[in-house]
This record gives sequence, C-alpha cells and structure tokens, in this order.
Amino acid sequence: GLSDRPVGGLAVDQWVESCAAVLDEARSTKAIFCSPFVSGPLVLEFVRRHPQRCSGLIFVNTYACWAARADYGAGAPPEEVAKVREFMAKAWGRDGFPVPSAPSQAGNAAFLRWSAAVQRAMASPEELLQGLTTLETLDSRSVLPQVQVPTLVMARTGLAPGAFARARYIADHVPDARFVELPGADVAPFYETPELVLDQ
Repeated sequence: GLSDRPVGGLAVDQWVESCAAVLDEARSTKAIFCSPFVSGPLVLEFVRRHPQRCSGLIFVNTYACWAARADYGAGAPPEEVAKVREFMAKAWGRDGFPVPSAPSQAGNAAFLRWSAAVQRAMASPEELLQGLTTLETLDSRSVLPQVQVPTLVMARTGLAPGAFARARYIADHVPDARFVELPGADVAPFYETPELVLDQ
C-alpha cells in the first residue's frame, strides 16, 4: 500500500518508508542515491534516518531547502514561491505547458504533449499545490554536515541565480563534496547534454 498517493499532499514519512521498502525488495544494503529536481530534502531526510543504507549521493540541480529562511539567503523569497504556485496552478497538465525544468525542449511540440500527459498522471493541480506547500516547509540543511559518503553536486550555469546558489549550498556544506558546473539551463538532467551528466 506504500505506493498509494499520499492524502493531503506530499507525505515525507511515507516517501522515506517507500524508499526503504524498495531497497528491501531489491535486497540492496547500500545504494547510491541520485537526487534531481525537488527531491533534495527528501533524499537527505532518508539519509538522516537510514545513513547505513547510503553509499553515495548525487545531487543534480536540486536543493536542501527551497524557501527562504532568516539564515538562508539562497532560499526562494515569498514572492518567488507565490509566482511558482500561481504558474503551476494555471499551467499544470495542459498541452503546450512550457516546462520550466526543460527549456531546451520549448520548441518540441511532441515533448510538450507528452510532458502534459505525464503531469496529469502524476498529480492533479490541487495535489501539486499541496505538495508545494510541503516543500516550502522542508529544511534538510542540518543533515548536510553529517553526510559521510562520497557526494557529487551538479548544477547548470544557466539556472536562475537563486536555483544555482541553492545547489551550490549543498556542495559547500557536505564534507568533501565535489561541485561540477554544467552548461545549459535545464533542471532536468537528461534532455540537455545528458552525456556530460553521465560522464561525471
């Protein structure tokens, strides 16, 4: 039943335990986690609870904390968060939606139709907004200094300045993390120069 959609938005406990269940089923004792998009805080929460099950971390264009805090200048200010919520509420799941995570595909009509269908299968607009509300509250920065496994952080130089700074924050606060700048502006790691991501 762990694969059921959480009721009331993104359930962090359910997500972490779902991850553990998948690892159990695969008989994986130690895994390397690749964390793209908005999954940074969730992966870090898994590492906090199950450090013995992680042998390495790869972060791609993600963050440990999205929204601004008094001691976190890299976080998205309230007006940016509000703009994201408004945009997603209007555009989520609609054909022609200009996918912010993949600007390299903006002129690819087939991709935009496919992406809209995937979005509709993932979540309703209401579920999405509930998830965004949860993401605003997540702050996994305290886990970063505790990470004891090899960590690679990648960020595209064409990201919005705040997004780039949030990715860089992870590298600056995980002991001995390696930070790699990639060309382009896609948040998604697999459309724009995927070979560079894989080479790293």
